[in-house]
Amino acid sequence: REHQLRLETAKAEIAAKYKSQDNRWEFRKDVYVNLIEATSDMIGRDLEIVETFRSDGPQTDKSRQMLEKAFAAHGLAAQTFVTYCNLAPLAMAYDVNALAQKVKALFTKLDFNSPECKSQLNEIVDGLKELIQALQAAGRKDLWDTPEPKAKAEAAT
Repeated sequence: REHQLRLETAKAEIAAKYKSQDNRWEFRKDVYVNLIEATSDMIGRDLEIVETFRSDGPQTDKSRQMLEKAFAAHGLAAQTFVTYCNLAPLAMAYDVNALAQKVKALFTKLDFNSPECKSQLNEIVDGLKELIQALQAAGRKDLWDTPEPKAKAEAAT
């Protein structure tokens, strides 16, 4: 009877250990997925603003309305992005987290009324694109222990 109790206790401890691992993996996966989605959304919002500037600038009423709408959408997307950047330290590799925090810091410098707005947005878009690639590589390694795929050029030789 005592043996059976020890056996059941050991089974419960093993099950709890694996459940905890599963929960941690699920949390990390969710942060990676949500941060990639938020980053992709930010790229789209920033490019939309850049395109509005490029088309005819903020001089006309129509372009001002388009910019106001784009700025509002950008604000919501940025809020989601920042939230997941703040969760990133709990779930992912330091180098990816550092990159996410670097991109997040670019938003504090963004001034929609500045003549440099377009170049600031382009810098943010470049940082976001770099972040997506880093998230994909880190997610493959961290979540599935799959290394970065070899370059196609190497495969062709």
